[in-house]
Amino acid sequence: MDYSDIYRSGEYLRKNPTWDVEDSPWKAKQILRILQELDVHAHTIGEVGCGAGEILVNLQRAMSEDCVFQGYDISPQAIELCRQKSNERLHFIQGDLLKEADIHWDLLLAIDVVEHVEEGLSWIHASS
Repeated sequence: MDYSDIYRSGEYLRKNPTWDVEDSPWKAKQILRILQELDVHAHTIGEVGCGAGEILVNLQRAMSEDCVFQGYDISPQAIELCRQKSNERLHFIQGDLLKEADIHWDLLLAIDVVEHVEEGLSWIHASS
């Protein structure tokens, strides 16, 4: 069974109309705390499975103005929710990150992905 169909078809949005954006400020705060604890100073940040994009929006508000953000999601509905949030340093792309070539970031986030992937963590090795 290909679980990705629920994201592409709009089924996930119908069942989760807020796309859980209400949790995004808390998630961004935790990411910022971890980055500070590890002394990580990223200038480019990507997020696979960005959903409605609110985690990246919150990170952009809190991080250096020279940091660039790029969110990926396979759902056209999620990317449509992101469109109005795009700006000069924040971009969203509908597509499968694993099918992209020559993409590099200082930091790649997969905050709400692993629990939705049938194969668990095996997809990490597919991109190596």
